[in-house]
This record gives sequence, structure tokens and C-alpha cells, in this order.
Amino acid sequence: MLNNVGKAVLFAIINIAFITLAWMFKIQANKMNQTPIPSTKVIEQVPADWDAVPFVDVTVSDFGVCSYGQSPIFEKKWGGLLEGCLYTGKDQSTELLTVEDILSPGS
Repeated sequence: MLNNVGKAVLFAIINIAFITLAWMFKIQANKMNQTPIPSTKVIEQVPADWDAVPFVDVTVSDFGVCSYGQSPIFEKKWGGLLEGCLYTGKDQSTELLTVEDILSPGS
């Protein structure tokens, strides 16, 4: 059995452990309050994407315009960082041709 001194030491160790744990929780809570709230734009887009009607038939068009009764598959087009085309040569080298390169090929 523990004598009175042993019980007091054990009680002190347990109290120190609880105080340390509470202090650590307090520090973490302060860090969480300082963290900025992330953007929810992607989450807001999910319901709109899931409400889309499933594809049953796909028609390819070279004109980029849908015929009557058709709707585009890709609603949100991403043109990349630069407007232009990625050209792959016969030697498998790639080159980004910008709109200016395409409109003025001689320069």
C-alpha cells in the first residue's frame, strides 16, 4: 500500500499530467481559431454537376456549335495558361504556338 507521501506524489503527478494536457488543448484551439476558412466554391459546384442529365449519345462537331436540341458536354472550358495550340513535330518535339504565332507565321 501507498503511504500518505506516496499518495501525495501520485496525486501531484496526475494533476501535472492533466494540467499539461489542458494546456496543450488550449494551444491547439488557439491555432485552429487562427486558421483561415478554405474556399467552398468547388463544393458548391458539385450539386450542379450531379444534377446534370447523363449522356446517352455523343455527337462530334468541328464547328464548336451545337445543333438544335443538342447541348454541349463541356460547359466550362479551360483554355490553359496561354491561348494557342500545342504542336507536336515529326521528331516528337513539342512547341506551344500562340495565337500571334498562328496569325503571323512568317515572323
